[in-house]
Amino acid sequence: MKPDTFFSAMLEPIMTRNRSMMMPRSRCAASRLVRIALLAGVITGAMGPMAAPIGGPISEVLADEAGEPGDDHATRQPHVEGFRYRDGPVMELTGNREFRGGVVVDGGRIVLIPRTGEFIAEYDPSTGQLTRTARHGQPGGFGFGSVVDSTLVVMTPRGSRNVGLYDSKTQQYRDGAAHGQSSNNAFLGSALVRPDLVVFAPLNARVVGLYDPQTDTYRDGPEVPEQGHYLFSDIHVSSRTGEVIFTPFDSAHVGIYDPNKNEYVRGPPHQAGTTAAYSGIAELADGTTVMAPRNARRIGLYDPTTRQFTKGPEHGEGAAAFMAARRWPNGPVLMAPYRASHVGIYDPSTGQYRSGPSVTHVPVLSHGQRFSGAILTASGDQIVMPNRGADRLGIIEFSDESEAD
Repeated sequence: MKPDTFFSAMLEPIMTRNRSMMMPRSRCAASRLVRIALLAGVITGAMGPMAAPIGGPISEVLADEAGEPGDDHATRQPHVEGFRYRDGPVMELTGNREFRGGVVVDGGRIVLIPRTGEFIAEYDPSTGQLTRTARHGQPGGFGFGSVVDSTLVVMTPRGSRNVGLYDSKTQQYRDGAAHGQSSNNAFLGSALVRPDLVVFAPLNARVVGLYDPQTDTYRDGPEVPEQGHYLFSDIHVSSRTGEVIFTPFDSAHVGIYDPNKNEYVRGPPHQAGTTAAYSGIAELADGTTVMAPRNARRIGLYDPTTRQFTKGPEHGEGAAAFMAARRWPNGPVLMAPYRASHVGIYDPSTGQYRSGPSVTHVPVLSHGQRFSGAILTASGDQIVMPNRGADRLGIIEFSDESEAD
């Protein structure tokens, strides 16, 4: 036997034994603090501070190191018990229903869309500051909104006579095209389908609203043959079908708009047995949409591929419970409390509802309404909820502390 062969034969059992004793080394998972901000921040304006900061500006988000292949911490779903609520700063309201929705613009800032508030505002998640920027001057205000080219915010005309346009670069507002509807509660939801088409969900209008931001032109879409005072609330473009899904408010049916055919399709009945049934929508990983219950007793589940509606679990928060919904990345759907005592949490992994952190201590100055929207930040570690009638912003945090062996 050659010497090198001899020594290889002698060493092989030792190396084999040592390899079998070696264990994969896992990084100790650092404490991760992730937040849902309910518009928490310091409010400033051109005329000076609108309110003094409470506890100072929000600190930077803490995060783990980037996930590595095989690191189960990177893909672990957040458990519902990990969400926490804390107050943000008190703010001076300029309307009895300050904000309705909001959108993320270039740089990660969030533009807050006024319902009856006099000003458009911007919230910066990186600094925790909220700044009132432009006065819009439209009676009745706006609903939700869409973003074009990361800077132009198209605001749904609810009471406004015109589509609202806000340039986040210059922080200037201007009136867009007039929509011509006679109602002062014309539209509510908004969805950007393509660069030349923003769809508005009819609230008290009886047509789908279609707006082209490239030419600043509005036109009536197909008629909507549904019954009810306020037909639909929030809307969402399905990632599976490309159809625009309208969340039923007073309508007895889910609404569907096909942008390819320019057709309205009556969806399945929700059978909630009440008006003001649902008021928010969020899509799960499998394409199912979760509808946040306003007066409905159960969570709504709609499958756009089969066009079937299913009643989910009961929430137990009473009437006028929730106002908006957003899915936490790789986790549950969180619902903004309207008159509910808790943040609502729907866990798709179990199909169960859980009451989240309590918000009963938050004073409400207008109609028993607290929060009205839910916006996921660009970084994906906060959900901002515009305040509706509460006098303060709030923060929901998620803390997951674990340690590998």
